[in-house]
Amino acid sequence: MWLGIDIGTVGTRALLIDERGGVRAGYTTPHEEMRMERPLWAEQRPENWWDAAVSAIRGVLAAARVSGNHVKGIGLSGQMHGLVILDSADAACGPVSD
Repeated sequence: MWLGIDIGTVGTRALLIDERGGVRAGYTTPHEEMRMERPLWAEQRPENWWDAAVSAIRGVLAAARVSGNHVKGIGLSGQMHGLVILDSADAACGPVSD
């Protein structure tokens, strides 16, 4: 099977596709709400994307009743124009509104 992961603005979705191209299972984990406290700004915590991805992967594997050993490949997509600024310790800076 192949695992697709899409990190969107409101949630992360994981999808398992079988060898014939059929969808075996899908699972979505919502993100924390996007913060838009300044004009033309939208912020989310990058750590929440990771947590949601882990949850969605675990959820889709459980829904399909398979283990990670069945996954032959992974495809990943993410939200457009996502910028994560790191400090000198490689930790995410922000959100700026904190």
